[in-house]
Parts: sequence; C-alpha cells; structure tokens
Amino acid sequence: MKIAIEVFKRTEPNLIAAKIVEDLRENINSMVNNAASQARGFVGTHHADILAYLTGASPVSIDLHEAMKFDGQSKYDNYRIAKAVQHSFVHKYGVCIRTEPDGTITVVDMDNIDVLMETTNTYDLLPNYQEKFAILKIMEYKQPIEHVGVKFNDLPDLYFLVGGETITTC
Repeated sequence: MKIAIEVFKRTEPNLIAAKIVEDLRENINSMVNNAASQARGFVGTHHADILAYLTGASPVSIDLHEAMKFDGQSKYDNYRIAKAVQHSFVHKYGVCIRTEPDGTITVVDMDNIDVLMETTNTYDLLPNYQEKFAILKIMEYKQPIEHVGVKFNDLPDLYFLVGGETITTC
C-alpha cells in the first residue's frame, strides 16, 4: 500500500507551474526563431534586388515590389507579433494556461511561478482572460496575436495570455 501511495502522489503545484512556464518558454522561443528565420530567408532570396534599391543602383523591381507586398510584409508582421508576445512573456506580463484532456484548466501566475487556480469553467477566469482564452481557442496553433497571446498544441494544450485589456484595431 505504501508503494501505491508514493506512485500516485500528487505533484506539487509549484512543480506543475514551473513545467508549464518552461514548456511555454521553449515553444515561444521556437516560434520567434522560426519567424525570424522566415524573414531572413525572404531577405536572402531577394538580396540582390534589395541591395540594388538601397544603393540607388536601380528602382524597385516589379518582382521585388510584388514580393514585398504579399510575402515580405506578412513575414515581417509574423516576426513582429511573435516578438511582441515573447516580450510580454519575458517580462511576465500575463498568465500561462494548460488545458487537460479532462477539461481541467490550470492557470499559472507569471510573477510567482505558482498555480493561481485549477478549474473546469472558463467563467472562473478574469474577464479579460476569458476573452483572450476564447479568441485563442478558435485560432490555429502557433499563431500569435498581439495583445492577446498564443496557443501551442503540446498535448495538453498550452496558452500564454498577454496581460491587460484585449486591444483590437481594424
């Protein structure tokens, strides 16, 4: 019986919180590195055209103009938004959330790296986090949203919700 108690002993909340934060840190850093690599790849692909334009050797080519309008801007925006979410994470401005397959939601305070609450109801979250959580639930994985956060599929799902009010601009 003593062995069974040791095997099924509940993990300490601070260890759970530290694991959630560390998993999110790794995922966010990977997301930012991937976005930066894609932006650098765009510049590398169009290096000659960009250099010619910057040195005044030639005007912006039609190919570069079209590439910048469609591909380059989106890659830059992805990097900028990923970096903004990473900045909020590094400065502990928000909360980390892990959702379990049984519906349990574990919320981790970034200041103390401690479990704030475990719940099965999203209405127990603060109103601004309810909004952000709902937005991220319908978004794709690894798709950061400025002022909202990001979701990762790590079985269980991991979320970083940026602190403050939800800001939307059109």
